[in-house]
Amino acid sequence: AGHVPRAVEKLFPNTSMSRTCWQAFEERYACPTFVFPNETLFVTIGKLFLQQYIAEFGTDHYYNTDLFNEINPPSGNTSFVQDSGKAVFTALTEVDPEAVWVMQGWLFINDPFYWTPQRAKALLRSVPQGRLLILDLSSERQPVYEKLSMFYGQPFIWNMLLNYGGVLGMYGSLNSVNEGPFNASKANDSTMVGTGLTPEGINQNDVMFEFMNENAWRSSPVNISEWIDNYALRRYGKENVNATSAWRHLAESVYDLDPSTLVKDHGQYALVVRPSLHLKNKTWYDPDHVYTAWWDLVNAAKDPELAEQGTFRYDLVDVTRQSLQLLIYDGYVRLRRCFWKKMKEDFRRLAVLMTDMFNDLDTLLTSDPHFLLGTWLRDARSWGTTEEESDLYEYNARNQITIWGPKGEIRDYAAKQWSGLVRSYYMPRWELFLKSLWRSLEQHVPFNQTLFDEEVFKQVEEPFTFQRNTYPTSPQGDSIAICTELQRKYRTLLFQNQ
Repeated sequence: AGHVPRAVEKLFPNTSMSRTCWQAFEERYACPTFVFPNETLFVTIGKLFLQQYIAEFGTDHYYNTDLFNEINPPSGNTSFVQDSGKAVFTALTEVDPEAVWVMQGWLFINDPFYWTPQRAKALLRSVPQGRLLILDLSSERQPVYEKLSMFYGQPFIWNMLLNYGGVLGMYGSLNSVNEGPFNASKANDSTMVGTGLTPEGINQNDVMFEFMNENAWRSSPVNISEWIDNYALRRYGKENVNATSAWRHLAESVYDLDPSTLVKDHGQYALVVRPSLHLKNKTWYDPDHVYTAWWDLVNAAKDPELAEQGTFRYDLVDVTRQSLQLLIYDGYVRLRRCFWKKMKEDFRRLAVLMTDMFNDLDTLLTSDPHFLLGTWLRDARSWGTTEEESDLYEYNARNQITIWGPKGEIRDYAAKQWSGLVRSYYMPRWELFLKSLWRSLEQHVPFNQTLFDEEVFKQVEEPFTFQRNTYPTSPQGDSIAICTELQRKYRTLLFQNQ
């Protein structure tokens, strides 16, 4: 795709090149060199790479190549864009005459101001019809095929992206996934050839992945209410009226996102982002539905056969986690109001309550094997062949789920609600924030967000990435008992809207 190590600049000083940069990272981390498409070096390097790739892995004649994913071309001329596409296809077909170029369609979503219909058409039409397969990456939320005239004749796959960064949080649009693929396939001049999944992370929202995958065997949308009732039965292996009721409430709330709101699952919930006085949860549903589902699942857990099912215990922990996530945000909103109104005693009480919730959340997550920081760190270290190498892998594993970059360039992008991470990272950030707010109240001075940002990075965020303490790699505690006790403890805070 023309992107090469920067050392190539010294080897070919007379070749036209430019550096293309990603995000706000320092240049040395995120700015490879791009060889201009009119240079023979573009095709030469592309062919050499592809030959080695095929020798190592063989081929099915489909090659994923992303020219300008989240980076813009060095030129805005449509001829430059067109020549870039032609150069990629030339490199592919000179090695494999049957090559089909597979390309993510994310670039058209990421920067629609650059990718005008004219530029998009120049790129898409630079390849013979049928030899470029587009992954319409987030079809359930932002279908591009509608805006770019079925990708100007090129075939595409309708995809559910669903998740960014592997974040945790209940999220999805059953209606969109139910109807979208069939609307696309039946549209005029449709070039849709299949369905797919394109998440940045899995291991959450199982119901959405199962629902989407079943589309491969469907010829039309299904009755979602009936499907959800059957899902509860299939998932737990036994019919239970409380479990069925819980899933109905979840389907009517967290999994009933209206795609037109453009809310995407970046998991930017108050408990996992750097604290400030201006946080806002992206909530598109009535929290009471989640609380009711929590209530139903706790009641369902009284059935000993159901309580033994791993899928049920996971769902109970996940819905309890979602409920605590909501309660923490509610606590934050009330605490913030007390700060603004200088209600010191109420502020102190709510600060204690929030800290208690963080501790309870960590205890809850420790009880299920799917929510353990220790497993993540252990697996990262296991790839090292020396202690030094294992330390490096652990640093990267810690960095990626927290500040992601030496200076926090895309901080909290891959936030995880995991045991260990809550207690050792998120809670210390919030404790420092609460202490800073209290100091402002005591000293009658405004809260200084800039100063807090500097302090929290130096005292909590960056140090966490260099720590080497260990965490449990197997669950501790009884999930059923913990969830039941937490519901009893916080029941007076539920259903505040009623």
